[in-house]
Amino acid sequence: MNPAAEHVLGYEKQALIGRHFLTLVREDHRDRVGALYARQVLEGIPTTYFEFPAMKRTGEAVWVGQHVQLVYEDGRVAAIHAIARDITYQKETEERLRRSEAHYRSFVQGAIFGIYRSTEDGRILDANPALVEMLGYDS
Repeated sequence: MNPAAEHVLGYEKQALIGRHFLTLVREDHRDRVGALYARQVLEGIPTTYFEFPAMKRTGEAVWVGQHVQLVYEDGRVAAIHAIARDITYQKETEERLRRSEAHYRSFVQGAIFGIYRSTEDGRILDANPALVEMLGYDS
């Protein structure tokens, strides 16, 4: 464990040495994370990438994107190297974007006035239900 991991998770190295890594994964993701890495070892998948919430010492969740690589010695898995980075900001941004898109979609689809998108030359790309009904089309 390096100093960056200590900083992100809020643990001192000594508090984590000997601890099973799954105890750092948020409980609702432990089964999926454990299953992925067990499969990686059993099937000999050289590298994987997975995103999941890890738990800081404070109890707060932090999203990590983790690359895991199998290390072989004499033809067998001798070690597992994991490199994780904090992707919490990225996950929060994706969630804000998802909510914004849902809000926009709800606004456009529920509007009582016609709304459409078109190309520069006037070809309609998208139209809301109100415009479809106003113009007498089925869809």
